[in-house]
Amino acid sequence: MAGHSEDSGFFGNHYVRVYLLLLVLLAVSIAGPLVGERIDAQVEIFGRQIGVGLTLTLITAFGIAVWKAGLVIKHFMHLSIERPIAKIFLAASVLLLALFWGGVAPDVQLHDGRMWENLAAKEAVDRGLPEVHAEDDHAEEVVLASVVPTEKSTDNLLPGGYNFAHAAFWTVLVLVAVGTNAVAIILSIGVLILVFETLSHIPIVRSLLGPVVGMLMRLPGVSRIRDRLMGPQEA
Repeated sequence: MAGHSEDSGFFGNHYVRVYLLLLVLLAVSIAGPLVGERIDAQVEIFGRQIGVGLTLTLITAFGIAVWKAGLVIKHFMHLSIERPIAKIFLAASVLLLALFWGGVAPDVQLHDGRMWENLAAKEAVDRGLPEVHAEDDHAEEVVLASVVPTEKSTDNLLPGGYNFAHAAFWTVLVLVAVGTNAVAIILSIGVLILVFETLSHIPIVRSLLGPVVGMLMRLPGVSRIRDRLMGPQEA
């Protein structure tokens, strides 16, 4: 990255160009949703009606956000040339975020749960219900998928009276339980390695821990793991 700082002129500087690009993307991400909410057109794709305004909003809000994050990671955090352990930390953090989202996702459609109750959501639903319900003998029955097994045969799509929503809930629950522990182990190992690398530069600590570290490094596979995490040039 040293070559980037050798460019002459304000706009010739690499970091300035990236910063200006980020500002342009920021303006687009702000203007996109503002324009999208004013577009009511619908297009049919694979038999489904998709709103043009909603599509524009999602692309400009989330797509450009991912692009900006990639620019920051590459040009400012220098993660593309960083040691493997830094990439593992970032990947573990993103995985932990995804697991957290997956853990709370089944509760999004619920208005109450264990030790919590969304009163505002219930009041909003009550306000949205029509005050007068017309009686119609031919009204269509709306069947909602439930996490809890029901007696309706249309809901019981899996053996044992369980539906797909129930299966998805427990699948996400198992993934979150296993994944969070795996991420915690990865982060713990990474922290220990970083602490050791920092303390190893202190002469007293190096003299005290040198023999112990030498014994550990002679264990099968330890040196290979350290090379993969820290990079062979630093190991």
